[in-house]
Amino acid sequence: MKPKQKSLYAILSLIVVGTLFLSGCEETPSDQKNNENRVYIENGNDDGHIAILTDAFPDFFGYVTAESDQQLIAGLSTSDFSPDGDNLTSRGIFRFNISEWNGTDIIIYLKCIHIEGHPGKLEVHLTDDPNPLPDYPEMRDISDIWLLVESSGIVITEVIPSENKWMNITISGDMRDIVNRMYPEKDYMAIMLKLFDENIDSNSEYYGFATVDYTPSVDSDQPYLVYIH
Repeated sequence: MKPKQKSLYAILSLIVVGTLFLSGCEETPSDQKNNENRVYIENGNDDGHIAILTDAFPDFFGYVTAESDQQLIAGLSTSDFSPDGDNLTSRGIFRFNISEWNGTDIIIYLKCIHIEGHPGKLEVHLTDDPNPLPDYPEMRDISDIWLLVESSGIVITEVIPSENKWMNITISGDMRDIVNRMYPEKDYMAIMLKLFDENIDSNSEYYGFATVDYTPSVDSDQPYLVYIH
């Protein structure tokens, strides 16, 4: 091999190795591997978001959106359905069936499809299971679901999602023991998304995510998790 060819080969090799070590949000998740067990959201009411009237805080008066053709919202927005344009603070919920989980690492994949403003860091909480989400289009007290973060939530990670990219959440090490303790029946595991700072002086700061009912690009954008055997 000529010296110039050797140099070119070495440069290309370094580029490939460097690419393999990149981590974080990715455009498309890797293909399913033989040592993975992939689990999708089962039902339309296993993911969705809850929203309270920001200006009514500390009262938790709001609504629940589960089976919907709209994005899941985590953050601060203004209602399109109210003539007064009520200010809303929203948190997202995803429920996964973990009945076949055997205690190995879990990786959760969520597709961020829209970013409004500059919402900043997003917290991912492990919470008690709220059970299938009801659709509550009318305003009511939703404190029982909203306060799951405060009563049982454990922060898994803090991330800054990127638009049109996947967000990966890994549950490993001591966090697997917490999952075992929180869900002894190994039925459903629940995570909740909330802004790190829900007191931003704006009402247009939020992340939008694909759901089992809403995948605007392709059907495979729906949320799922994998068990690593």
